[in-house]
Amino acid sequence: MSGRAITLPANKFKALGDVKEVLQSKYFIPKDDIKFLFGVEVLPDKKLVSEIELSRSDFIMIHQSNSYSKSLNSESKLKSYPRQTVGNPERFADHYSIVKEHAETIEDIQSSRKGIDIQPEDPSNFRLYVQQLVEMGFEQDKVVELLRKHNYNVPKCLDILIKGVEPEEKPPEKEYDVSDLAKYNFQEFSELLDDLTNLEKHNLLILLRTHFSVPPIEIIQLFISCDKNMEAVDHNLLDN
Repeated sequence: MSGRAITLPANKFKALGDVKEVLQSKYFIPKDDIKFLFGVEVLPDKKLVSEIELSRSDFIMIHQSNSYSKSLNSESKLKSYPRQTVGNPERFADHYSIVKEHAETIEDIQSSRKGIDIQPEDPSNFRLYVQQLVEMGFEQDKVVELLRKHNYNVPKCLDILIKGVEPEEKPPEKEYDVSDLAKYNFQEFSELLDDLTNLEKHNLLILLRTHFSVPPIEIIQLFISCDKNMEAVDHNLLDN
């Protein structure tokens, strides 16, 4: 399918009417122009999300296509949209469909982007992980925080974002290996680097590895100017 895709966590909504409110307020899609269909049945706005078998671990993906055919009930259209669909039979310029996407399919969704084979827990795909989770409707600040904290474990971060509860974990007590910092040859910043704690050096090394397309000297300058706040550096680089 071609067009814009909007993905929303199913547990955010109680009834289908709530989905309309979000589509109108956040994506400027007139709610009066949307009708919810399940097979050939038109579903009322008061229909509960749970009643169409969408669980807390599912996502609602609203896909807008600019090539919606009038043959809504044709065999080919049913094959194209075998699961829940939402659309307006009277407005053929736009089509919106709702499908179930389980959280465990996140790797498949990521792998399909740009034809790249995305490996879980791969720091080099940090930006792609952030983009994918933000597109699902989660706040960028929280996404970045969880990915960093849980070593880029996307399924684990996704589970926390959906449930809204983070499991209690003891912080690591070991010293970090920061020997790789030496290869960046930051001679003019040697005194500043010497003053960094082991954890700060570890955070700087993570920034250098994940934002590998940014000149290293720019990252360390930003790290120092942001008072060694790793998240501030992330946000600055991701927003540019």
